[in-house]
Amino acid sequence: ALQVMRLSLLDWLAVGLPGQEEPVARIVGAMVAEESGAAQATAFGGTRLPARAAALVNGTVSHALDYDDTHFAHIGHPSVAVVPAALALAEREGADMAQLVRAALQGCEMSVRIGLLLGRGHYQVGYHQTATAGT
Repeated sequence: ALQVMRLSLLDWLAVGLPGQEEPVARIVGAMVAEESGAAQATAFGGTRLPARAAALVNGTVSHALDYDDTHFAHIGHPSVAVVPAALALAEREGADMAQLVRAALQGCEMSVRIGLLLGRGHYQVGYHQTATAGT
């Protein structure tokens, strides 16, 4: 499971890098730039932001192209909701890579379990399982 999570982190990074060029990246970047707060975590592009803002930017950017990992049983993208939050908190708290991988794994597992409990009907009536189960 840890090796799969490491690959998921690499995948998340790989889809986030080109996502920086999408219009939504500039929009969300401008929005969080208007907020104040301590520079605690790094967003795509290298900007240092409060942890919550970095997580929002990184989550948005890494989902911009919609190539992120997919869990087909619950129709969701677990890493895009979990990894940005885990990464921002890991950076803010000074966690090491092993702690980040474990936290991301636990978060993704919980997201998938919630998504499975919600079932396909949740998606079929118009909810985005990535957001609902990943929150």
